[in-house]
Amino acid sequence: MLRSGYLRQQAETCLKLSQRCSNKATAAELRVMAAEFFSKAVEAENEWLAASQPAACEDGAQRS
Repeated sequence: MLRSGYLRQQAETCLKLSQRCSNKATAAELRVMAAEFFSKAVEAENEWLAASQPAACEDGAQRS
């Protein structure tokens, strides 16, 4: 989960910078970067959750 926290922090930084940026093209690029960081954070969290779930057996029972 450490990776997802870092990615979310990077996204927030990009958003803050985009709000302060007077160059519209640069601000737009920073917002795109923020969206990509958020997306990667969600992906990392989903991977972590999938890895932490117990594997299911073919009959639907959970393996420990």
